[in-house]
Amino acid sequence: MTNTSQIEYPFYQQVAADLQLFTIMDEQGIPTPQGEDGQGVMPFWSSEEKALAFIQANTGYQNFKPYKIDYEVFKDKWFEGLVQDDLLVGLDWLDATENACVTEVEILVREIQNVIKSQPLKK
Repeated sequence: MTNTSQIEYPFYQQVAADLQLFTIMDEQGIPTPQGEDGQGVMPFWSSEEKALAFIQANTGYQNFKPYKIDYEVFKDKWFEGLVQDDLLVGLDWLDATENACVTEVEILVREIQNVIKSQPLKK
């Protein structure tokens, strides 16, 4: 099992650098599988390539397509919906059957904001 910090920190760094993240979607919408505790989890990836790799590696997800979300839109609109729906967020999942990295949306946004604040100002 992978240490979640080995997934979380690179995820936050990548999203802060690109100011975008990805989920996957099919005709029914975005998957929200239930975790071990029964709470729904919406998966997100730090790049389109990682989302595509998940789709290709996991049976049952072949009809899904990556869906790009600008970070500001995520922070301003998606955040509230995820909190209201009591969903956790999955980060850079590789396998649908393993214990994947899951966190709270409040932690996700806080950590990305911390990385953005720590970056040197762009000229």
